[in-house]
Amino acid sequence: MKKVSIHAVQRLFWILVAVIACSLTTLLITPRQAQALSGNCSAEMVYDAVGTRGKGRCSSLGSDTKAQVTLDISIGVDRHSAWFTKTNTDYYTSYWVNNGQGLNGFPRSARVDLAPR
Repeated sequence: MKKVSIHAVQRLFWILVAVIACSLTTLLITPRQAQALSGNCSAEMVYDAVGTRGKGRCSSLGSDTKAQVTLDISIGVDRHSAWFTKTNTDYYTSYWVNNGQGLNGFPRSARVDLAPR
């Protein structure tokens, strides 16, 4: 059997310590991506002579968050506003209008959806 010198063992030990230290440093220094979206928002359904639409606003939004108002249509296509990041402003979806045939569903609720910017 071949004999291993103590210097070779020490060298391998310190190489292993250096690799572990570099790995830990990389993990600790790397910035983490945001895990949660944030915003203080509210929405409601608005009824007028034209039809029904969703109205929403956010009093605050996280720096990495955008928002969109959604009018939830049961058995139909949901209506959406444009995505927005400006706070304290009202945003509206397009109108839902009853076509008299029952094929376009009916509005259930309005909400504000959040997504990463």
